[in-house]
Amino acid sequence: MLSVAASAAGALALSLPTFVVLLRAMERSVGLAPPIPSQLAGESAEACALFRHLPALRLRLAWRSLGAVRTPVHSCGLNGRSFLVKREDLASPAYGGNKVRTLQHTLAVLEARRARAVAEGGAAPGMLVVGSGGSNQVVATAVHAARLGLPPPDVAWLSPDEPDLDNSLNMLSALSLPLGGRVTAWGASASGTLTLAASLLGLLPKLARGEVVFPIGANTAAGGEVADPGRVYLPVGSACTLSGLVLGVALARRLGLPAFRASEFELVGVPIHHLFAAAERTLRLHTAAPFSAVPLTVGHTVREGAAALAQLGGPDVTAEALAVLESEVRFVTRPDLVGLYGAHSAVSKAAAAEFDAGARVADGAGEAAPTPWMCGHFCAKALAALLEELDAAGAPAAPSLLWQTKSLVQPRGERDEWAALAAMPSSVRRWAAEGEAQSSLRPGCVPAEGAAPDGYRHLMTRVETSPSRTGD
Repeated sequence: MLSVAASAAGALALSLPTFVVLLRAMERSVGLAPPIPSQLAGESAEACALFRHLPALRLRLAWRSLGAVRTPVHSCGLNGRSFLVKREDLASPAYGGNKVRTLQHTLAVLEARRARAVAEGGAAPGMLVVGSGGSNQVVATAVHAARLGLPPPDVAWLSPDEPDLDNSLNMLSALSLPLGGRVTAWGASASGTLTLAASLLGLLPKLARGEVVFPIGANTAAGGEVADPGRVYLPVGSACTLSGLVLGVALARRLGLPAFRASEFELVGVPIHHLFAAAERTLRLHTAAPFSAVPLTVGHTVREGAAALAQLGGPDVTAEALAVLESEVRFVTRPDLVGLYGAHSAVSKAAAAEFDAGARVADGAGEAAPTPWMCGHFCAKALAALLEELDAAGAPAAPSLLWQTKSLVQPRGERDEWAALAAMPSSVRRWAAEGEAQSSLRPGCVPAEGAAPDGYRHLMTRVETSPSRTGD
């Protein structure tokens, strides 16, 4: 996902203004929409935190639960340290993680727009999701679109991530799910090279036709449920989760809710892409005013989310949210911790290995809970920052919390993903096979071509994608 953004200005031969305009057009292609009757009839307002506190918005903003649940906060002990884990990885038995919260709105908006277009005699918009080879967004969109009964999305894998079994598994998961008729990946052109610039520029006709192109990372504000912590550590990719938390803090305080009141409260974001980390370290990419119009930055997304909330009739919390961003958000951008995009750094790999070997995770009743998946692409980098700061300062007055964004479930649908991978370009097949397992808890490999897929399928969980199983 973010490798698209990071190399756009130079290596892609796209000017930064052109790239920004394209990303803004992708954002606008999703937009907002009021709910349709089936959404109002099929969903409980109590299931949506935003609607519970601002009930008037239920009639103005399309939303689907996607069968997701309120996620718990678990306790974790690790070699004398204690902290909390917000289990967004358990949001859905089909595919959890932070993308679910965004898709509850974006897929519902698409559903509502399609229904109204058909009712008016027009053409229902299609859907395209873009990402890199190990994209969580592609998997999440394919899973939950199918369970909602939407047409399968077209997919464009624009670039490879670093070879890693976790990244390979995400592509295999996506290939096992219902996909549209247009599936492309790097290396798919007649010349054997589908450049990223050409791929991005190829989105323009789809936008012109009125299709919905989900932005890179599905960047948009999202909400959740959380206990009142001190520091909250989370990975920052497309910035939607951190932006949603900033808006949530501002809104909770405006509404007088008993949350985010610890004197040492702080949101600690760890950029997962080395170039975005460098830009934040040197230019304050996420907070400086000159970048407020640039998608994939926290400053831009907070402003857009606050404006959308006010447009829908909610309170305007722009000033409060920007104050939170300025004074209560801190970024950890050290090169040795961030490493390269799509893979562990040496620091995060060591933190994940320690976690896998010694973490004791318990639910609210003190019973053992499933161990989260500390992938090198995302969560392990935030974990490393948390552990380092606990070691340096000791136990804080209010507990530190890790926001777990990687799904615990690695889904496998009804399609034969192994056969689908064999039909992909050779560069994609080589990339998938090069990815090595990084966790002692999840050993496996993508075998050589012609072999059986036994090397990785034990890490996947069969999921139903029938709309009747959404829980709606």
